[in-house]
Amino acid sequence: MIADKLIHVLNGVRETGEGRWLACCPAHDDRSPSLSMREIDDRLLIHCFAGCDVNEVVNAVGLELSDLFPEKRTTKYNKSQRLYFKADDVLEALQDEITMLQKIAARMNISEFDERLALASQRFQSARDLI
Repeated sequence: MIADKLIHVLNGVRETGEGRWLACCPAHDDRSPSLSMREIDDRLLIHCFAGCDVNEVVNAVGLELSDLFPEKRTTKYNKSQRLYFKADDVLEALQDEITMLQKIAARMNISEFDERLALASQRFQSARDLI
């Protein structure tokens, strides 16, 4: 739990609900709890009703704001390794798919569909010729 890092170093901590606490603010001379904390998902929201800044609060107990955030999740996707396809390769693949659909339409005896696919195939070939 992210809140544990902060709760254990504060005075006058009391739980006010699930994932919610009040404590004495370490950033100013606090005699009654004025620091509200709430844990939502993987974030800890901090608010001092006396007006202390969140950075002042965490710095007063020797922490950095980044200590209250979970480590960044790593993903397998790396934007710098993105592969780009050549336009000609894409058009060729699409034309192959249209050819396959033409064969299926011919077997199913759907002439209107076959004519439309033939037109699409011609257009893809024209586009490939321009590249």
